[in-house]
Amino acid sequence: MRKAFIALFFGVVCCLLLSASDTGGLYGNVNKKGSIEITSPDGEGFPVTMSGAVPVVVNIYHPASQAKEVKYSCLVDGKRLINNKKLIRKSDWTWSDMLYLTNRPYGKSIIIRVTATYKNGEKMEKERRFTYNNRKPLVNLDKEWINLRGDAQHTGISEISLTTPLRMTWINNIGAHISFTSPIIHQHKVFVASVDEERKGKGAVYALDSQTGNLLWKYPVNNAIRNSIVAENGIVYAQTEQGSLFAIKASDGSLCWGRQLHVNEESPLIDGLVVSNGVVYAGSGLALCALDAKSGDVIWQNSGWNQGEATAATPVVTEGMLVSFSQSQGLYGNDILTGEFKWHTDRAELIHRGSSPALYHGLLYLLSGQSLFVIQPETGRIVVRKEYPFSLKTSSTPLMTDKLIVFGSATEGLIGIDRETLEVVWKVPTGQTLTPITSPLHDPLADVESSSVLSGEIIYFGASDGCLYGINKESGEVVWKHVAGAPILGSVAISGNALFAVDFGGNVYAFTTAP
Repeated sequence: MRKAFIALFFGVVCCLLLSASDTGGLYGNVNKKGSIEITSPDGEGFPVTMSGAVPVVVNIYHPASQAKEVKYSCLVDGKRLINNKKLIRKSDWTWSDMLYLTNRPYGKSIIIRVTATYKNGEKMEKERRFTYNNRKPLVNLDKEWINLRGDAQHTGISEISLTTPLRMTWINNIGAHISFTSPIIHQHKVFVASVDEERKGKGAVYALDSQTGNLLWKYPVNNAIRNSIVAENGIVYAQTEQGSLFAIKASDGSLCWGRQLHVNEESPLIDGLVVSNGVVYAGSGLALCALDAKSGDVIWQNSGWNQGEATAATPVVTEGMLVSFSQSQGLYGNDILTGEFKWHTDRAELIHRGSSPALYHGLLYLLSGQSLFVIQPETGRIVVRKEYPFSLKTSSTPLMTDKLIVFGSATEGLIGIDRETLEVVWKVPTGQTLTPITSPLHDPLADVESSSVLSGEIIYFGASDGCLYGINKESGEVVWKHVAGAPILGSVAISGNALFAVDFGGNVYAFTTAP
């Protein structure tokens, strides 16, 4: 019964993401009208290839039908340059083409008009206006970003201050969907991973050139990678939902080593990985283990607790503890050096959650149900619990600034609370969720599954409404926004002058500060 339920649940979620063909009748809270968005070029800036071409990338969603055909036209200073040219399908969400402007129309007004025709006969249109400037900004990387939100403690604070507006430097679609996996930055490359809902062999790890977005290599795996990948010392690590762990050479995509973890076959492994000081922490339950990152040798393996339901959380490394999770059983603490089972917290409010904790000043901060929890990592003792009148059943990890704690919600967008009083200071309402990905029973759906990242005075995050946001950390005012048109579940990565992001349609983005 349990196995059948889990299989049914993940099957439903995957189908909703792929086509949303039944959501119009089942879920009245999501975007029932559908959407069509031109994610490139955007109004503030757009990528230009070395040949002068502009990528035309469109994300399309309809709650009751799939797109059959997508065409676009291009006008330069009112003169039609391209008329109803077909875009190429890249994924169930994304269609694209390269727009070649042979005469390099510097300073001229360009209009892109897109028409999507659906299988049920409906049509949707979108128009984008921009001025051609042939700008080719450079990505200047600084520090690496090798774990969820940058480090093994998931703090999400960049030492670099990215000023707005950000402008798109490049965009590339990998041809498969990206779920809760966030981009990482290692050895001047950007790494992402994909899911494989329909078992068509689309699960893979991808390496992209940080300067151009060009695909450098692709390593196919046996099924879906649903959560955090990590990297260290020239090796990229990823685990699949069936417990296959891969260590892949960052330079060329060759396999360094692999291991099959003996996970519970009744529950998919959607937990993320974490790497710290030459050790990779992988698996869940009795398959939870610490491995030598270079050789793959097992350092220790958990024997103190069994794997429960799947959780979209990533373990966190503290000074002496690895804190892991089970969706139906709560939180667990294992000694970071020996793997000895130390504690278990199974409060009812903590057993149904997907939020990865973050470690600040020796304490863990996480979300569950309608509450923010502060937990002592050495013992699992709940130090503080603050309940709110809205749902926090998301995968968003709290972010701590100098004055606030910031986190996503299922119904209210992004929330900022006072660090001392824990009272709400501001809310950033997001748009309606494009599909009921994780929170289909809430009304309205203003869902933020990603974890926000702080860069200087700006907090950056993505939302299930298909938008990337930059907000002032003090006031919550939106100071920058990019409309992607596909749910953004992964968190952003920041290095040097660049921000990297992904959307569910399989698009990988690089944005840089304006020159």
